[in-house]
Amino acid sequence: MGCNQEPGINFVVAHSHEARPIIDYYQLAKDMRHTGFNLYKNQQTRLIISGQGRMNAAAATAYLGGTCALNAVSGLWVNVGVAGHADYSIGSLWRANKITDEFSGRSNYPLALNGTNRNHRQIDGCALMTVDLPTSTYAQRCLYDMEAAGFFQTALRFATVETIASFKVVSDNIENPPGEIDKRSMANLVNSQIGVIAEYLHRLKDIININKKKQIIDIKRIKLTYSQQQIVNDLITCLDIHKSDYTGIVSQSKDARQLIDSLSDKLKRIELLP
Repeated sequence: MGCNQEPGINFVVAHSHEARPIIDYYQLAKDMRHTGFNLYKNQQTRLIISGQGRMNAAAATAYLGGTCALNAVSGLWVNVGVAGHADYSIGSLWRANKITDEFSGRSNYPLALNGTNRNHRQIDGCALMTVDLPTSTYAQRCLYDMEAAGFFQTALRFATVETIASFKVVSDNIENPPGEIDKRSMANLVNSQIGVIAEYLHRLKDIININKKKQIIDIKRIKLTYSQQQIVNDLITCLDIHKSDYTGIVSQSKDARQLIDSLSDKLKRIELLP
């Protein structure tokens, strides 16, 4: 599968009925060269259907990353599906801002899109728990799914945290148990929110492109190898997330090694702060 230089979108979706609205929206075609998983694509967007469960999600994410490894870090990695919550309304859309693997207890923290625009609909964040078996008890006031943790932890091997996201449409709650949800209902739920998700991802891609252009301008006077460029980009992205100014380091660094060491030291100092 060929890779473009422009950032694309890599979708990992558990079931075909959740994937269909995305396939239709982005006009994706099935790639018949892949038999391990069902994979759909166009020039800028790829979607893989993982099957149910965190292990399947992890395997599918790794497989998708392997098909376009050189460009994967430049794209968005997105998990879309349905989830349960004790109280949230059926059909409501949420962005996972904390993803916990119930099996290991490990948590990851996806980042939100910075800034607001009254012309754009914002997607509220919610904690999410990935479980190995379907649940209808909703012991904690969070979303419940079976794939997000496996997806997120594996996507971190190919991308940086600000380019990874998980969106969930509520399919069940205490008054509407999961056993009553059929395939058509799941497809309709995702279809009702795909436009909102696509708009969010479009804005996120714009921000990533702006940041990358800014990084190239900032360090253009210092010669960097490809691997050094990736390291510097990651460090600058993390400093941007912390809203920490690094322009002085860039202007004062004489070579790539000094630049990387100085950026690393600054980030370490920030992360050690309470």
